[in-house]
Amino acid sequence: MEKTAQWDQYKVLTFDCYGTLIDWEKGILKALREFLSRNNVSKEVSDDELLQLYAKFEAEAEHVPTWRPYKVILESVAVDFTKHFQLAESEENKEFVWRSLGDWPAFPDTLEALQFLKSKYKLAALSNIDRSLFEETRLRQFNGLEFDYIVTAEDVHSYKPALKHFERAREVFKNDGVITDDKQQLHIAQSLYHDHVPSKKLNLDSIWINRREEKASSAGGATLSVSPDLVNPLLTFPTLAGVASAIKQAS
Repeated sequence: MEKTAQWDQYKVLTFDCYGTLIDWEKGILKALREFLSRNNVSKEVSDDELLQLYAKFEAEAEHVPTWRPYKVILESVAVDFTKHFQLAESEENKEFVWRSLGDWPAFPDTLEALQFLKSKYKLAALSNIDRSLFEETRLRQFNGLEFDYIVTAEDVHSYKPALKHFERAREVFKNDGVITDDKQQLHIAQSLYHDHVPSKKLNLDSIWINRREEKASSAGGATLSVSPDLVNPLLTFPTLAGVASAIKQAS
């Protein structure tokens, strides 16, 4: 049976940021290409290979016993790339990923869609990020758009796909009277690994923004791949604009 969304049942929309609202693959690849050029790496490396390495290095850096700020995670990723290409370690090579993050662009449809959705729902960002880095993105890429709630890795000392972002958000929403039932929250995200796996575990309605649908490659990009049985998104759209359009049509 085809799934449908009852848009008027939701009171708050929660979002992944990087990959869903921000074109992090474009930003990551630009930073990596500049890194390779600066270090005179002549070996041909495809975009898919670079993104798969990024996904591997980031996941490994986040899954350590002691929580570390995201800036440190990105420094670890940069060091792994430096080692992978057998380059000399330097401060520039250590910091190039996180220093590029503020330049990672929003998808073309993001801002207009968010502005519309904000007129209908409370908006919350649940992101594997530090507060200061998120604020830089908010000011530079979202034109200062205010989210009603923000839950970062820095706040919960945890990285998705662990559940702490979602649990903290749900607790705050209920304490503030935004929701009285878990089914009044809808999570919208691109990453099956980071967001839709925990959404299914928590029986949380979710929408998959499949930003890679139109890409020629079937690779997983900058996130790890997951088995289909671990996720259960309610609906799939190629863009956030598609979600906004569906809500407008249902109004």
